[in-house]
Amino acid sequence: MSEPRRSRVFRVASLWNEIRQFARRPFVRSVTVVASGGAISQAIGLAFSPFITRLYGPQAFGLQSVFMTIAGFGATVAAMSYPAAIVLPKSDADALGLARVSVYVGVLISALATLVLWLYGDRILALLDAAEIS
Repeated sequence: MSEPRRSRVFRVASLWNEIRQFARRPFVRSVTVVASGGAISQAIGLAFSPFITRLYGPQAFGLQSVFMTIAGFGATVAAMSYPAAIVLPKSDADALGLARVSVYVGVLISALATLVLWLYGDRILALLDAAEIS
Protein backbone atom coordinates (compact mmCIF):
# COMPACT_ATOMS: atom_id res chain seq x y z
CA MET A 1 0.00 0.00 0.00
CA SER A 2 1.42 3.39 -0.90
CA GLU A 3 2.24 5.98 1.76
CA PRO A 4 -0.47 8.56 0.81
CA ARG A 5 -3.14 5.85 0.79
CA ARG A 6 -2.02 4.53 4.19
CA SER A 7 -2.13 8.07 5.55
CA ARG A 8 -5.69 8.51 4.25
CA VAL A 9 -6.80 5.22 5.84
CA PHE A 10 -5.21 6.25 9.13
CA ARG A 11 -7.03 9.63 9.03
CA VAL A 12 -10.38 7.93 8.37
CA ALA A 13 -9.84 5.48 11.24
CA SER A 14 -8.85 8.35 13.50
CA LEU A 15 -11.97 10.28 12.49
CA TRP A 16 -14.18 7.28 13.26
CA ASN A 17 -12.59 7.00 16.73
CA GLU A 18 -13.28 10.67 17.40
CA ILE A 19 -16.90 10.28 16.29
CA ARG A 20 -17.34 7.25 18.59
CA GLN A 21 -15.88 9.14 21.54
CA PHE A 22 -18.13 12.12 20.79
CA ALA A 23 -21.22 9.87 20.56
CA ARG A 24 -20.47 8.32 23.98
CA ARG A 25 -20.90 11.62 25.79
CA PRO A 26 -24.05 11.71 27.96
CA PHE A 27 -25.27 15.00 26.52
CA VAL A 28 -24.94 13.78 22.94
CA ARG A 29 -26.78 10.57 23.81
CA SER A 30 -29.60 12.53 25.48
CA VAL A 31 -29.97 14.83 22.49
CA THR A 32 -29.98 11.82 20.18
CA VAL A 33 -32.76 10.15 22.19
CA VAL A 34 -34.94 13.28 22.14
CA ALA A 35 -34.32 13.96 18.45
CA SER A 36 -34.96 10.37 17.43
CA GLY A 37 -38.21 10.33 19.42
CA GLY A 38 -39.40 13.40 17.55
CA ALA A 39 -38.33 11.93 14.22
CA ILE A 40 -40.09 8.63 14.93
CA SER A 41 -43.33 10.42 15.87
CA GLN A 42 -43.17 12.42 12.64
CA ALA A 43 -42.54 9.23 10.65
CA ILE A 44 -45.57 7.54 12.25
CA GLY A 45 -47.78 10.50 11.33
CA LEU A 46 -46.42 10.48 7.80
CA ALA A 47 -46.94 6.73 7.43
CA PHE A 48 -50.60 6.91 8.52
CA SER A 49 -51.52 10.09 6.63
CA PRO A 50 -52.75 8.22 3.50
CA PHE A 51 -55.19 6.23 5.65
CA ILE A 52 -56.37 9.28 7.57
CA THR A 53 -56.96 11.31 4.41
CA ARG A 54 -59.17 8.48 3.10
CA LEU A 55 -61.28 8.51 6.27
CA TYR A 56 -61.75 12.27 6.69
CA GLY A 57 -62.47 15.03 4.22
CA PRO A 58 -61.00 18.53 3.92
CA GLN A 59 -63.71 20.04 6.14
CA ALA A 60 -62.72 17.75 9.03
CA PHE A 61 -59.08 18.79 8.65
CA GLY A 62 -60.12 22.44 8.70
CA LEU A 63 -62.08 21.93 11.92
CA GLN A 64 -59.15 20.07 13.41
CA SER A 65 -56.89 22.98 12.53
CA VAL A 66 -59.23 25.45 14.25
CA PHE A 67 -59.46 23.23 17.32
CA MET A 68 -55.69 22.66 17.53
CA THR A 69 -55.04 26.40 17.18
CA ILE A 70 -57.43 27.21 20.02
CA ALA A 71 -56.05 24.39 22.19
CA GLY A 72 -52.44 25.38 21.49
CA PHE A 73 -53.10 29.00 22.36
CA GLY A 74 -54.92 27.95 25.52
CA ALA A 75 -52.10 25.63 26.57
CA THR A 76 -49.54 28.38 26.06
CA VAL A 77 -51.54 30.82 28.16
CA ALA A 78 -52.27 28.23 30.85
CA ALA A 79 -48.65 27.16 31.27
CA MET A 80 -47.28 30.74 31.32
CA SER A 81 -43.78 29.26 30.60
CA TYR A 82 -43.44 27.97 34.14
CA PRO A 83 -42.59 24.40 33.02
CA ALA A 84 -39.62 25.74 31.07
CA ALA A 85 -38.40 27.59 34.17
CA ILE A 86 -38.36 24.47 36.38
CA VAL A 87 -34.89 23.45 35.15
CA LEU A 88 -33.34 26.87 35.85
CA PRO A 89 -33.07 27.06 39.70
CA LYS A 90 -29.90 25.94 41.44
CA SER A 91 -31.71 24.25 44.35
CA ASP A 92 -34.27 21.47 44.25
CA ALA A 93 -36.52 23.38 46.67
CA ASP A 94 -36.83 26.29 44.25
CA ALA A 95 -37.53 23.91 41.36
CA LEU A 96 -40.22 22.16 43.44
CA GLY A 97 -41.77 25.55 44.23
CA LEU A 98 -41.86 26.42 40.53
CA ALA A 99 -43.44 23.05 39.77
CA ARG A 100 -46.16 23.72 42.33
CA VAL A 101 -46.80 27.20 40.97
CA SER A 102 -46.96 25.77 37.47
CA VAL A 103 -49.58 23.21 38.51
CA TYR A 104 -51.63 25.78 40.44
CA VAL A 105 -51.60 28.28 37.58
CA GLY A 106 -52.48 25.54 35.09
CA VAL A 107 -55.43 24.35 37.17
CA LEU A 108 -56.66 27.92 37.72
CA ILE A 109 -56.42 28.87 34.04
CA SER A 110 -58.05 25.57 33.00
CA ALA A 111 -60.94 26.15 35.41
CA LEU A 112 -61.42 29.68 34.07
CA ALA A 113 -61.28 28.44 30.48
CA THR A 114 -63.82 25.73 31.29
CA LEU A 115 -66.15 28.31 32.80
CA VAL A 116 -65.80 30.65 29.82
CA LEU A 117 -66.34 27.82 27.33
CA TRP A 118 -69.32 26.52 29.27
CA LEU A 119 -70.95 29.96 29.28
CA TYR A 120 -69.87 31.32 25.90
CA GLY A 121 -68.53 28.31 23.96
CA ASP A 122 -71.28 28.28 21.32
CA ARG A 123 -70.88 31.99 20.65
CA ILE A 124 -67.11 31.71 20.36
CA LEU A 125 -67.39 28.80 17.92
CA ALA A 126 -70.02 30.63 15.89
CA LEU A 127 -67.69 33.62 15.72
CA LEU A 128 -64.92 31.32 14.42
CA ASP A 129 -67.36 29.65 12.01
CA ALA A 130 -66.65 26.27 13.62
CA ALA A 131 -69.95 25.41 15.29
CA GLU A 132 -69.50 21.73 14.30
CA ILE A 133 -66.83 21.34 17.00
CA SER A 134 -69.44 21.64 19.75
